[in-house]
Amino acid sequence: MIRRLWLSKSEYGERLIGGFSPLISRLLNQRGIRDEIDCYAFFHPKEQALVSPFILPDMEKAALRIERAIRERETICVYGDYDADGTLATAILVDCLKALGGDVVYYIPSRHFEGYGMNLRSVAAMKERGIGLVVTVDNGISAFEEIRACYEAGMEVVITDHHKCHETLPECEAVVCVSREGYHRERTNLCGAGVAYKLAWALMGEAEATRRYLGLAALATVADVMPLTGENRTIVVRGMELIRENTGLNALLRAAGGEAESIDENTLAFVLAPRLNAAGRMGDAARAVELLLCRDDQRAEELAGELDEANRARREEEQRVLLDCERLLEGEKEPSALVLLGDDWNSGVVGIVASRLVERFGCPAILLTRAHDGSLCGSGRSVEGVDLFGMLQACSEYLTRFGGHAQAAGLNLERRSYEGFKKAFVERIEQAKPASVVYYDAEISLSDCEPQICERIESFAPFGEGNERPVFRLDGCTLEQIAVMGKDGKHLSAVVRQGSEAKRLVAFNLGQLAEEWRREPHCDLLFELRENRYRGRISCDLHYIARKT
Repeated sequence: MIRRLWLSKSEYGERLIGGFSPLISRLLNQRGIRDEIDCYAFFHPKEQALVSPFILPDMEKAALRIERAIRERETICVYGDYDADGTLATAILVDCLKALGGDVVYYIPSRHFEGYGMNLRSVAAMKERGIGLVVTVDNGISAFEEIRACYEAGMEVVITDHHKCHETLPECEAVVCVSREGYHRERTNLCGAGVAYKLAWALMGEAEATRRYLGLAALATVADVMPLTGENRTIVVRGMELIRENTGLNALLRAAGGEAESIDENTLAFVLAPRLNAAGRMGDAARAVELLLCRDDQRAEELAGELDEANRARREEEQRVLLDCERLLEGEKEPSALVLLGDDWNSGVVGIVASRLVERFGCPAILLTRAHDGSLCGSGRSVEGVDLFGMLQACSEYLTRFGGHAQAAGLNLERRSYEGFKKAFVERIEQAKPASVVYYDAEISLSDCEPQICERIESFAPFGEGNERPVFRLDGCTLEQIAVMGKDGKHLSAVVRQGSEAKRLVAFNLGQLAEEWRREPHCDLLFELRENRYRGRISCDLHYIARKT
C-alpha cells in the first residue's frame, strides 16, 4: 500500500506583488514570479521576444550541412516519430526544406512493428532510396548503432532532438539537442517540433518560419506536455492564433466539430493532439504528416475524417482494455503497484489505460501486451514520488529494453520473464515504501470561492505542465446531494458544504465512488476552481482532485 500525502507548496514563501491580493501573489510566487517585471512577462507572453535559434548547440553546423545538401541536390530524409510531436516536427522540416528547393522524403517508424526511434531496418530502407543526408526530428540522440550504420552505408546524419542525452553523443555532422551538457534549458526548453521550428528559422528566417510553423510548434508543445513557462508560454500563446493557417489542422477541427470554437490550450490538448496521436496508435502515423502537409481542401477533409475515425476507434479500444483491467482487478482495494498482461491489447493504448489506473488506484501501473514477435511490450505510468524509470532499472535483469523517465516509461521483455518481473517490480515498490504526493497551492475556505477569484485564475492561462491550474485545500466540509451523471453514470456531482456556505463539486470518471462518498460524507478536499457561465450568470465550480475522511 502506498502512503498518500498532501503537501503544501509553502517552501515558495509569499511576497506580495503590487495590485494583487495575498492569495494571488502566493500563486504567482509559486510560478517563479516575484516582482512586477516577472509579472508583466507572465501576463503578456505575446510581447516577449523568442530566443535566437543559434543559441542551440550545433545549430549553425546543422544549417550549413542542410544548405549544402539542398545546393548539391542530395536527397534528404527527415526521420521522425509516430506521436504528435514527432509528426508535427516532421511536417515542419519537410515543408521547410521543400520550400527551400530541397529533394526531401520522410520516414515515420511503425509504433507496432518498429518502435520508437531509428532502427537498422529503416537504415537499410533509406540506403535503398539513395538518401544522402538524414535529419532526425524528435529522436536520434540515443541511436548510436543506427547512426554508425548510416555512415557505413554512405549517409550522413544531422540530429535534432530534445530527449535526454547520454554521457557521450553520437558521431555525426551536428547534434542539435536542448538536453546537451552546458546548454541552459531554462532559456528555451523545447519539444521536438520546437527544435524543428528553430532549425526552420535558422534556414529561412524568423518571419517566414514563424508564419508557417509556430502554430505547429505550439500544438506539439502542449501535446508533448512540455513546461508552459518561459519561451514555451510565448510559443503557445502566439502559435494558437496561427493554428488555422494550416489547411490540415483546419480540416481536423471541422472533423472534430470544433471549427467554430475559439482555440485555447484545451483545443490543442483534447481535440487536435489526440487525433494526430491516433494515427500512429491505430495504424500508420504517416497519415498525420500527410494531413499537416496537405494544401488541398478535399484531400485534407478525407484525411481528417480518417484521423477522427481512428480516434473514435482508439477510444473504443481504450475502453475495452480498461474493462479487461477492471475484471482482472476485481476486489483489489489498495495495491502497491499494478502489473497486468493482456495478449490482445493494442500497444498503442496501454499507456493511456495505465494513466487511468494510476488515477483510480493511486499507485504505479504497467500494462503489457503481446508484440508481433511473441515477446511482451508495454507502457507504465507512475505517481508523484515514485521513480518508475529507477524501479525498472532495479528490475532490468528481466527486461530486454526499457526507457523513459520518472513518471512514464516503455519496456520490453520475454514472455517467460513476466511472472519474475511482476514479482520483482511489486516487491521493489513495497520495499521502497514510497509515498504518492499531491501538492496544493493554498488552503482556502468555501467563502473564498467567488467568481472574482475564478476570473483572476483564468488569466493565468494557458495552463499545462509547469503552469498547472492552482489546487486548493478545503478542510472540514460535508458532501451532500451526491449523484452520478453522464453516460453510464461515469461522473459524480455533489454539493460541498462548509458552515453556511455551499458550492457545486464535480468529479470526472469517478462515478464508481458514489456509494463510498455517501457512506463517508465528512472529509477534507483538494480541488481546482473553474468558472461556470450559465445564462449570463458566473459562478465557481469545484473540480475534484482528492479527498481524505
